[in-house]
Amino acid sequence: MISQANNLLHHLPHHLAHHWKEAPMKSLLAAKPVLWFLFLFNLVVAAVAPFVVDGTQGVMTGVGMGVVSVGAGVSLLKGRKIDL
Repeated sequence: MISQANNLLHHLPHHLAHHWKEAPMKSLLAAKPVLWFLFLFNLVVAAVAPFVVDGTQGVMTGVGMGVVSVGAGVSLLKGRKIDL
């Protein structure tokens, strides 16, 4: 198991590999592909949930997933470099 984790470190970008040993979940959640997945998946679920699940549960599922989607979107925007 540890050898598999070490092999994975060689394939990660340097800035992620350095932090992987300290906080693996935090560095994984900071990766752009993961943020894009969280943003898009939760956005779709937030839009569809009120129509698929009836009543308050559907509305609250949509709101909760929407909050996660907005959080991932904000993280994507904060990590973006603006060239002026």
